[in-house]
Amino acid sequence: MKKYFFLVISIVILIILVAIFFYIREYKNTKNKKINNYNFIKSNENTITNNNTIINNENNILNNNDVQDLKERSIKNVKMEIKEGTLNKNGASIIIKDTNLYPFSYGYWFKIEKKVNNNWQEPKIINHEYSFPAL
Repeated sequence: MKKYFFLVISIVILIILVAIFFYIREYKNTKNKKINNYNFIKSNENTITNNNTIINNENNILNNNDVQDLKERSIKNVKMEIKEGTLNKNGASIIIKDTNLYPFSYGYWFKIEKKVNNNWQEPKIINHEYSFPAL
């Protein structure tokens, strides 16, 4: 009876280990497919203005017309204004409108500070959003 019980437990443990092995293998394959699904291209001045970085999905690669549109995008098509009624001594809401066919990317390359007791300090971030933090 003990041998039969030991055999059943051993088989159950073996089945669980095999299932875990295949689950981990499938997880790694899925993760690699997601990572490898993108083709990262570092551009240069000969191909695209402003040394922008383009990320192409392998299923939707840019054609020559798309690249031409990227070359023709201009900072003149970007407008920045203060939202009406938000300007006060504590801050303002800024609206950025980019009417280029392929908009520019905006990120953390800039720095916003406020002056406190004659010292410049970064304001406390209250909301971390995808590309622009709310201050």
